[in-house]
Amino acid sequence: MNQLYSSTIFATFLTSTVLSVGLAACGGNDGAGPDDTETRLRSTLPEIVQATEKSLEVLDAMPAMDWISESLDALNLSFASLPIEIPSLIEDGTSALAFKKAADGEEDIVEQLLELVFNEESYEGDGYFRLRPEVVCEKDLAGNIDQQCVKEVNRAEIRLRAVLAGDGLDISLAIGPDRSEPLILELRSDRLSAVIDLAEGKDAIAHLAEISGEDADLPEVMEGVLAFSLVVNGDKDVSLETAVRQPVRVEAALPQGAISFSSEAKEPMASIRLQENQVTFRLDVGKTVLSVPWQLAGDGSLAQGDTFRMEFAGISVMTTLRPDDQSATIRNIGLGDGTTSIKLDDHALFALDLNADLGRRFDVTITPTANGAASFLVEPGFDLSMAFDLRPLALAGDQIEEFMLNETYRIAFTGNDATAAPYAPDTANDGGIRIESGTLTISSTAATDDIVVTAGQCLVENPTPPAEAHAVLGFLTTAACP
Repeated sequence: MNQLYSSTIFATFLTSTVLSVGLAACGGNDGAGPDDTETRLRSTLPEIVQATEKSLEVLDAMPAMDWISESLDALNLSFASLPIEIPSLIEDGTSALAFKKAADGEEDIVEQLLELVFNEESYEGDGYFRLRPEVVCEKDLAGNIDQQCVKEVNRAEIRLRAVLAGDGLDISLAIGPDRSEPLILELRSDRLSAVIDLAEGKDAIAHLAEISGEDADLPEVMEGVLAFSLVVNGDKDVSLETAVRQPVRVEAALPQGAISFSSEAKEPMASIRLQENQVTFRLDVGKTVLSVPWQLAGDGSLAQGDTFRMEFAGISVMTTLRPDDQSATIRNIGLGDGTTSIKLDDHALFALDLNADLGRRFDVTITPTANGAASFLVEPGFDLSMAFDLRPLALAGDQIEEFMLNETYRIAFTGNDATAAPYAPDTANDGGIRIESGTLTISSTAATDDIVVTAGQCLVENPTPPAEAHAVLGFLTTAACP
């Protein structure tokens, strides 16, 4: 044996032995062996699944979801001529059963993990279990394993590392000789989290691409940590959560120019809490920015520019629904703490502001009405401004609707207990929105007159606007309510 090679092995062995003794003395080595891993898997995963199944049934008993859906349908039917459509919140076939199917078979999963990975044959020490080729690679009819697959799996060096954590385990996916950990499964008796580390993922993908001889074509920058969790809060009480634990940043250089994406840390960013008698939804997306070359985003535009940039100030909303509710309140509805915009270089093509002078948030209380839809009470008010300036595109020769060239639209619904109720068309009327209290004002910087609807009046579609009418506001008018 080569003397240098022998010396290196001896030095590595000696160093490893010293470190192992030191860690053992300090109690710092939490790597789980096969027995501990099996015990923790069997004691945690079934409890989480059973608690979840008990909680999911509450989704089928929330009448408020039906009220909202009926009202949105009524709006779409009443204003069919407008160039917009409100998406439905509830799709056909949605029920708790779909979630239950995803939770079935936890016992089979545990047995397969123990049989294929977490066993003595695969164990390398310090919590590492090597993924063996015979577990991954296919065999032919004669039982012979694909040798090319064996070679690639061995070179990939794919391991799972089990570490004792709390009353459960952290199971990491380790790739390559550097053991990059792009994915960690945090398993506890009251929580199951899948954590994705983008920077570690970049290193792992690069290693696997090198083995396969392919060009991974990875972004220059991949940063951020995401988490997807199922949390057991108590009996018949679970939460499904998504979090941005560390800010996300992705940057890549393309032949057409640079592309970048970033999003602020939010934990949780979104959650659904399912309790025995209520469901709570929360959404809190931080400032998010996407920048791509105009050549890619312009979609055939004749306009010249370098960068297309979308800046989302954020999104927030939360509500709690109960089976016996006579109304439902959606709180903290907002679009962040600033202006949401779409830009071509430094020119704002579109800008959106919600409640800029009303704290940038509002609440809405939804109450069912006799016609099967619902009324909407907004507090402290609703004030939405949408500014379009697509003149650079039009000047370059793009076909742009006139009402989007250089115009700011405003929809304001204010006043004490401002309340509106949409109603669907029937044999006696064409449908519309009834203003029960407060004042609804719809305006445009290019329109001669505002549309003002006061309490007791209805906003309806104008089927025969005059030729000189505004391209959008001309399709709307006030009328006596049916």
